[in-house]
Amino acid sequence: IPVDDILVGQNNRLAFNMTTQARSECIPFQSNTIWMRLRNTSLLYLPHTVKTDTQTNVQYLDPISYLFTTTETKRIWFALPPQPSADELKGLAQLSLIIGNQRHKSLSSPRVTFQTLPDPGGYESYHVVAIGQPNTNPMIALVNDALPQPFVPGQTTLRQGVGNITYQLPQGFSLGIIEVAPSPWNPESGVTVVTGITAEGLAWALDTITNRDLLDQIDGDVVFVYKDT
Repeated sequence: IPVDDILVGQNNRLAFNMTTQARSECIPFQSNTIWMRLRNTSLLYLPHTVKTDTQTNVQYLDPISYLFTTTETKRIWFALPPQPSADELKGLAQLSLIIGNQRHKSLSSPRVTFQTLPDPGGYESYHVVAIGQPNTNPMIALVNDALPQPFVPGQTTLRQGVGNITYQLPQGFSLGIIEVAPSPWNPESGVTVVTGITAEGLAWALDTITNRDLLDQIDGDVVFVYKDT
């Protein structure tokens, strides 16, 4: 399979098409040259090269679909503020249910913490989902520099510049943010942040990522949410 045809960080669908030259409408089912049966126990051999460069970051094209990958062996680590609000706890319950319904049952039991680990290396084998505002959730502060849309340290204010683009938000403006980045502890793991520059914005972000009808509209490594749009 050409590398350019693979969407890294997303589910990829592999289709089988077989063209045969059957001369009759009635074909003996024993004919191996005509029939091919795919079973759940069938084996597919794909020539491949073992990747040894672990410094190459995986590109996550959206903050949610990579968490659904059923073949992924990594479990999910939810990180909440030390004193989570009712909305944050509700968002955790709804989002973990959505993710759990998509993953293998052996991987559907997430870890939940309300403080960061003394040794962040413990996150290496997990995908991390951080819920809360950047000034109350220590996990968001920990990964801030790795985010495509970072925050001013210790504040809920956006660092108002992405790449060469600088922008300015009005005073008192509410905005929800859903973003994803490669994990700073393991480039093959991801970190999804569900946050907002206000409590209202965080609620909008949580409503969006837990709405099954909107999941296919969450696209890109940074998604800004304003009200219900």
